Formats: sequence, structure tokens, C-alpha cells
Amino acid sequence: MKVPRLKGLAAAAVALATLALPLQAMADSHRADGPDRARCNQIQQVDGQFGWLARQYPQLQQWLMQCQGMSGPATPIPPLTPSASQPPAPAPQLVSFSDLGGYSWAQGDINLLQSMGIMQGFGHGIFRPGGILTRVQFAALLQRVFHLTVPSNPISFVDVTTGYWGYNAVESAAPYMGEFQTPGGLAFEPSLPMLRIDVAASIGKILVTEGLAQLPSASQVQTIWGGFADGSQVPAGLAQYAAVAVQSGIMVGMANGSFGVDDTLNRAEAAVLLTRVLEGTETMPGGTGTIGTTTYVTGTVTSATATSVQLSNGTTYQAASGETLNLAVNESVTLTLNAQSQVIGYIINNNSTTTVTGTVTSTTATSVQLDNGTTYYAASGETLNLAVNESVTLNLNSSMQVVSYTINSSTTTVTGTVTSTTGTSVQLNNGTTYYAASGETLNLAVNDSVTLTLNSSQQVTSYTINSSGPVATSFLNGYIVSASASNVVVAVYSSGASITTYGLDSGATITLNGQAVSAASLPLGDYAQIGIDSTAHVASIAATTPSGQLTGYALESVNGSNVATLSDGQLVSLGSAPVVFNNGGQSTLTALYGQSVTIDPGVMGGSALVVH
Repeated sequence: MKVPRLKGLAAAAVALATLALPLQAMADSHRADGPDRARCNQIQQVDGQFGWLARQYPQLQQWLMQCQGMSGPATPIPPLTPSASQPPAPAPQLVSFSDLGGYSWAQGDINLLQSMGIMQGFGHGIFRPGGILTRVQFAALLQRVFHLTVPSNPISFVDVTTGYWGYNAVESAAPYMGEFQTPGGLAFEPSLPMLRIDVAASIGKILVTEGLAQLPSASQVQTIWGGFADGSQVPAGLAQYAAVAVQSGIMVGMANGSFGVDDTLNRAEAAVLLTRVLEGTETMPGGTGTIGTTTYVTGTVTSATATSVQLSNGTTYQAASGETLNLAVNESVTLTLNAQSQVIGYIINNNSTTTVTGTVTSTTATSVQLDNGTTYYAASGETLNLAVNESVTLNLNSSMQVVSYTINSSTTTVTGTVTSTTGTSVQLNNGTTYYAASGETLNLAVNDSVTLTLNSSQQVTSYTINSSGPVATSFLNGYIVSASASNVVVAVYSSGASITTYGLDSGATITLNGQAVSAASLPLGDYAQIGIDSTAHVASIAATTPSGQLTGYALESVNGSNVATLSDGQLVSLGSAPVVFNNGGQSTLTALYGQSVTIDPGVMGGSALVVH
């Protein structure tokens, strides 16, 4: 949502309201002395015509009088005399709201409306800017902004009785907001959320009824709603009045080109809209004007900045204060102009797109470069999900921004068995690793038989699992004594040592230090986690080479040690009771004297595992 700067009366009111906050905060500590000259200079920068706001705050009134006295006799500020047609707003206490973080675009509007008594917080410095606006809350806002009164013949709503807190607001605003026919009678439905189209229609109707705006013609209404992506969803009964709010610049479209017909409105957004109403109608205290007559001009943009646009008629139009233009050369637009011929709104008429086809050379989520050397940026709200070497056709708007695209390149498939996988990559038994395309997640398991669908960048865009590999139902930890293509011998240690031979499942997953290997190539003596299936066969082996593993020659006794071995020139004690395996069977160290062995000194608390 574009938020205008406060203009004229609104700007000065906020200036004084903003000034009031630090003044009141200092009042207690300086009450005896009053403001110093520097503070008075700051106070007196506020134009005197906005004394109506100061009169609502006794401390400010006292300080202003004291400031006047510094340069001469203090002149009392006359009390505010309300007119019969404009009852005064309640005198609120200025509040610094603590929950406006993320709503800086609406903070000035919220502070202004709070200072005027139009919008209030919920106590303890809470405003709830993101709270959804209900029908009764909006009725109360309309009543305060337009000084509505309950008609002499109020509607008897079945769900709004005279004791209801919002009774006066509902009855005074009902002619502009409508009602619901229920089996029990007319209902106002005060708790229903306000939709943007209903807000626009209510504001438009009250402006026209009060003589502050004119209804647009049927052709103007068609032009206005034809410029929004969801303009066809506007109910026929609301279209003309809602168009008033659009052509007056009070309500604008969403970033995605829609009006947000069925979207709700939060309290911060409501503050912005009501400030625009106040700025246009000058219904603040002392205001007498109306919304100026708007005109329209259609043409093609020849040059544009954020604050001005030149059309093919040769005229340059400046944006009204607070408005930001986002137009592109060659864009066909209809500008809405105020009485000063300033742009207060616009509609982009040309919805046609152009296309460009090429191969992606680089890409992000918001831009893509083709092999023609040009970089194209995504239109607002669009996200690109393309890959390098992808052949694509881009659909561009008149600003050469990507609004949609088609991937032209044909896909290829590859079938194999998964040997390793993560959420973003998969390695097949052909030795190739394939990576998932942007946004894709792989949910595969080792030994799954799969068919991968690849784009032109050989990235996985989809896959089919043809069959799953063997599944382990239990696991044991041990050391590889021997292994072949059909079975594996595993040594397991607990209080003693046991050795078991297991048959290998066809397609069993076998890895060594994370890399796929054949069972026959597993080094003897390596630590392994063995997955056993329901038939007591091995479904998986995940082997790792222990960091302390050594190789050398077995010796029966060295330097009086009961058992020792020579490894790389060093003597390594095997402990008092080593467990020794030889050719898949348990053996004695004596039988291995002088033979090459593999040793893991970390097994069994210092005793060595020796495997031939």
C-alpha cells in the first residue's frame, strides 16, 4: 500500500501532536519552571492556526502561555467553541504506542487520528495495528470522521440493541454500510470483518451523499475496474460507489495488480485510508473544502520517474504529494488527476505481453539472463524457478518484466539403484551423482531402484521409485572378520567375543567411510554397523576404518611382555588376553607368529583385535 505524506493541516497537526509527547513527558519534572527559551522556540514553530489541538491538552496550553510571556504579557488561549454542525472530538491523552514496529508507514496517520479522538488504542500503549477491522469498528470510525448522528427513524437491527456499545455508530453509519436480511429480521452483523470492496463502497457513498464527490459515469467505472486483475469480481451493486474511493486516490490497488476485492482491512490500513479522506475533504477542525474534481487522461508513457510521467501527448504530469509512480516507457496508462492536474492515481491499460525465447545462462529467484545477453527481472510478486541451460520462453509485460514463463527443453530419464542420497542429491550405481532442481526435495533410500526425470541441466525435476531395496529391522555393531560377495563374517564384543556368519541380501547397501563398495573389498578388521533384515540376512553394512587401526607383524613375546606385535617399527601391547581371528576363525597369537596382521588397539578396553 502506498502511504502519502500528510499535507497542509494534517502535517501541522501531527507536528504539534508529536511535539506534545515529549512536552507532556517532561511536564512533571519541569512543572515549576516551565519550558526554557529553546523549548519555546520549538513550540512556537507550530503555526498558530492549530491551537485547536493545543486547547485539548491543559499542560500544552499552560506552556504556550508561558512561552508567550517570555516576549511579553501572556495571552490566554481562548477556549474551543464547537459549532452546532461540528461537535468537538473528545479530548484524548496523547499516547506513544509501543506496538507499531513494522508499521512505520502508518505511524503518522495513527498518531494524527489518535490525537483527534478518531482512533484510540487498547490501553498500556497498545494500538494493535494488525487487528482486523470489524463492521462495528468501521461504523464508529465513519461516525467520528464525518460527524454522523443517529437518524430520527433508526433501523431496528436484531443484533444491535440500544444497550450495545456501538449502537449510535451502527445506526448513524448503517445508511452507508448496508444490512443483512435474516429469518429473524434485519441484521447488521457487527463482528464480521470489513472487506476492502465494502470499505471502498461505504466511503464512496458517504462522499457522494455529503456532496464531497461525484459519481463517475458508467464508462469511467468500467475503465477503473478494468485496470484491476480482480475487477470483474466487484459486485455490480457496489461498483459505482467503490469507484469513487479509487478515483479520489483514497484507495489504490495491491502490488500484484489486484484491488483485493475480498481482502480484509487491518487497523493500520484503516488509519491510512481515513487520513486520505480527511486530507481530501478537509473535515478536520476548521475545514470547509470538498474533494476536488478529478479528470482522466490516457496515453502512452514516453518517460517516467517516481514523481513525474510524460505521456505521448507531450505533457508531463507531476505526482501529487505523497504519491509514488511506478511506470515504464511504452506503458499505456490512464492517469487520474486532481484539480491541480497532479497524478493521484493511475491504471495500466495494456495487459498484453511479449515473449522471448532463449537458453538460461544464469538465474536467481528474481532475475534470469538468457543467451541473448539480456537480464530480465521478475514482475512484482513473481518468483522464478529456472536452471542454467534451461530452454525457456519468457512472457514479459510492457516493462519487460517476467510475468510467467514456459520451460521448453525436453526432459531425459535415467534408471538405476541408489547407492547414496541426501535431500538434494542422489548417486546411482552408474557412479553419477544427480542434484535436485531448485525447489525439489529427494526422499530416497539406498538400494531403491529409481527412474529420475532430468532437465536439460541434468537436474532431477521428478522421480519414480520402481522398487525398494532390502530393509534392515535391527542393527548390531562389530568388526569385519571376512567378507565375500555372498556372506560376511562379523566379530561382536560384549563381555567376551563372538563371531557369526551372515548371508548378504541381494542389493544390500555396503559402504566404507560413506562410499559405496562391494562386500569383497571391505578391509578386514574395520568397524561396521550391520543392518539385519527379518530373515536374519544382512540388508546393509556401514563400515568405517578405525582411526587407531595399525598393521604389522605378530610376535609371541617381546621384552617380557605377555603378547606384543611390531607395527611400523613400534612395539604395541596387545593386552593380557587378546582376541585373535585367522581366516574367519578364532585363533591364538602363537599361530600367527611372524604373519602380517591388522590391529585395533582400542577394542575391549586395550586388548587388541588381530585379524589376518
